[in-house]
Amino acid sequence: MAEFLRGVGGDRVDFDIRNAQHTAMYFGTGLLGLLAFARRSLALGSLAIVRRFAWALATIICLTGVIITQTRGVWLALIVAMPLMATLFSWWYLRFHPLKHARSVLIGSFLAVMTVGIPAANFGYEAIADRLEQERPTIESILAGDFSEIPYNSAGIRFHTWRAATEWIAERPLVGWGGAGRSLAIDETEWMPQWVKDQYGHLHNYFLELFVAYGLLGVGVFVALAFWVGRGTWLAWRGGVMPNDMALFGVSFFIYWVIVNQFESYNSFWTGVFVHNLVVGGLVTHYWRWQLIRKRDDDSQLQPTSQPE
Repeated sequence: MAEFLRGVGGDRVDFDIRNAQHTAMYFGTGLLGLLAFARRSLALGSLAIVRRFAWALATIICLTGVIITQTRGVWLALIVAMPLMATLFSWWYLRFHPLKHARSVLIGSFLAVMTVGIPAANFGYEAIADRLEQERPTIESILAGDFSEIPYNSAGIRFHTWRAATEWIAERPLVGWGGAGRSLAIDETEWMPQWVKDQYGHLHNYFLELFVAYGLLGVGVFVALAFWVGRGTWLAWRGGVMPNDMALFGVSFFIYWVIVNQFESYNSFWTGVFVHNLVVGGLVTHYWRWQLIRKRDDDSQLQPTSQPE
């Protein structure tokens, strides 16, 4: 509770989970999950009031956490993923339900916006605006191409480490530099200040780290794995094995995960690996279940039927 009070007061907090970026990633993932599975929590039935109150409280907590951890990469990812989620849900609902139910969709959307928007309107705008303003000079220098004037602040360190990564990628674009490539790209870059080498051992971009370490071959394997999971998710959903809201969360999380890993190497740390494995494991489990059901149905059709004598 003390961390929330400090955050509402304007401090950037991390809840003692590595750093604020990783804490923000957790809150953002939780917010996406709560929105994707909102229909389950808000539906009629036993304990409906309790479920709805718990959902609203958890949503406000996650949204507040996203704001007070002040991580712009997570903000950007949610700005992209949440409208996509709303669009996909509206398309699916209005396609498979009578148009008369559109009113329920609009009312539910309004309540969700109010639940999410009220805390942001109360204290989030100022925190977000201040956080974005801090990096304005850095962004202007990058756009102007004046790299020598880019300071080593939050955005500047990312730019400089990414710039170093591109130099190392250019030397070994196919196979990379091995598992220690991300550290080499910082430690062995001559123009990088020593204090940056001492303090940072990663490139703040998981995909650049993957490219530096394993080259185009490694990136190709990663893309193939992502395609396999995406295809499996699609087949499990079309086969009726994966629930609609889980498929919706899977798509939204994929977009969210790609964006946040552009600004922090979540997949290189236990925090990101935990979230990645939890979500992907759930999706793959449904795909395997779909395969099992399809195989069972195919086998039952191939069994010969007994003929009367």
